[in-house]
Amino acid sequence: MKTKIFIVILLMFLGMNISAKELKSSNSAGNSQPAKEERINLNLTNLEQVGEVDPRYQSFNVEMCEVVGGKFWIPYEIQDTIKVKKRGGFDALKRKMPPINLSGKKIQMLTSALGSTYIRVSGTWANTTYFQDNDEPAITTAPVGFENVLTRYEWKGVVDFCNAVNAKLVTSFAISDGIRDKQGNWTPLQAESLINYTKSIGGEIAAAEMFNEPSHASYGGAPKKYDPSYFARDFAAFKRFMKKTSPETQIVGPGNTGEGGILPTEEEMATDKLFLVSPKPDFDIFSYHYYGGVSKRCFGNLTPEYALSKEWLSKTELGLKYYEEIRDKYQQGKQIWLTETAEAACGGNRWAATYVDCFRYLEQLGRLAKKNVKVVMHNTLATSEYAILDHDTYNPRPNYWAALLWSKLMGTKVYESGINNEGVDVFVHNLKNSPDGIAALIVNPTDSVYSIKLPAAAEQYLFTSD
Repeated sequence: MKTKIFIVILLMFLGMNISAKELKSSNSAGNSQPAKEERINLNLTNLEQVGEVDPRYQSFNVEMCEVVGGKFWIPYEIQDTIKVKKRGGFDALKRKMPPINLSGKKIQMLTSALGSTYIRVSGTWANTTYFQDNDEPAITTAPVGFENVLTRYEWKGVVDFCNAVNAKLVTSFAISDGIRDKQGNWTPLQAESLINYTKSIGGEIAAAEMFNEPSHASYGGAPKKYDPSYFARDFAAFKRFMKKTSPETQIVGPGNTGEGGILPTEEEMATDKLFLVSPKPDFDIFSYHYYGGVSKRCFGNLTPEYALSKEWLSKTELGLKYYEEIRDKYQQGKQIWLTETAEAACGGNRWAATYVDCFRYLEQLGRLAKKNVKVVMHNTLATSEYAILDHDTYNPRPNYWAALLWSKLMGTKVYESGINNEGVDVFVHNLKNSPDGIAALIVNPTDSVYSIKLPAAAEQYLFTSD
């Protein structure tokens, strides 16, 4: 059988010689003393399949904060550092923004080009958002126990957007005091209204987390003294309601973040503790969130140089390890989804909007696919520095083109490349929409020169910065 091989090449700087059989890559273009060339033979026959991802593997977040028009991270170019130092707190790092316009032709065209996806509408704001289930003008003040208001008009915009761009909707629900009875028990009134309205306008909630990031419940809108036992009672009631009212919706959770030594977390709500109480939560799909650090906006110390290091690029696997072990212990056999991730928490660093972050973006997709993570949802589609589209113009950023190449070429079957080189990383999938093709993503984040020999002629996509 003749095999068609498509090669996607990602380099930091220009400087490459390509022939039909051999491909040379270098990050050191312009150096007067080029580094010693290393040779790699890429064998794409008799490949061992090591995993298979969801057809909607590459997916995206649109924060509830964006949908209702809330306060989100201030762009670096307009951040007032004096005011931040004077006022302190997260609120000084955020700005009020208008609701996102998901009906525009530009954002719909660019998102549609990425193929079938999940669009997750959640985030911390969703934990305290009141759904105004009528067609009256939006109320100006949220009811007691809530902080934000979601209108039918805004939610219809989400559903229409998903239908227009071939996306399945994923969301979460309010967890704040406003949804609870006098004893503090979770009630389904808000969730039921949102689900019923979604169905009435031709939408469907494909999957849902009970609420966003239980690991950070204390500042995520949860009731006071929220603990694993409280979570267990809530989840039992939530699951009974969902299986009765919306049985087609996959229940995803817990959606915790930062554990395993990645970020500071609230130890009392650690994921393993959620499974040590009764009744134990039982999710259809096990989910987690991952950020490798916090941005400079929130006083993090990440650098662009570190963004190309082996430690940084492999850190996504370290983030998975903690949650994978808990999944295997308490939810064995369940799929694992990464339902929120980006370059860094707090909106990303400045370079999240540049070519530098493309290495992290593509390495993360490649590495987690090999680990059998089924879905990866990038945060965000179009807001803050870590967005793949500019938040004002919707113009594509470098990570958009990385996402586009992935969506066009990388299929669902994942293979072991057989390359164990310290510099170049190679990720091999079946070629999308081809019965016998192979797609190989080759990433060189180093200053070394590599000569890569291919087993056949190939069509090559070269991804470089100017």
